Amino acid sequence: MCLQFDYNIAGKQNIHEISQINFLMENKIDLLRNRINQAQAGGGAARVESQHKKGKLTARERIHFLMDENSFEEIGMMVTHRST
Repeated sequence: MCLQFDYNIAGKQNIHEISQINFLMENKIDLLRNRINQAQAGGGAARVESQHKKGKLTARERIHFLMDENSFEEIGMMVTHRST
């Protein structure tokens, strides 16, 4: 993914600075996508398989069957708890 921004507004006209900013932004977006993928994995394949072996669905699977298509927008996807 290549992002293009107009940096002249911020006073940055050096092409090297712009390419560095684009590189850093793309890295941050990649990190965010990885975190989203991890969150959607629901604790990993082993945990999902464990749920299924017990005859249970994951939380996302239950929501999928409960809600109409495109009627649910997940917020706080990457929030984690600190209890043990």
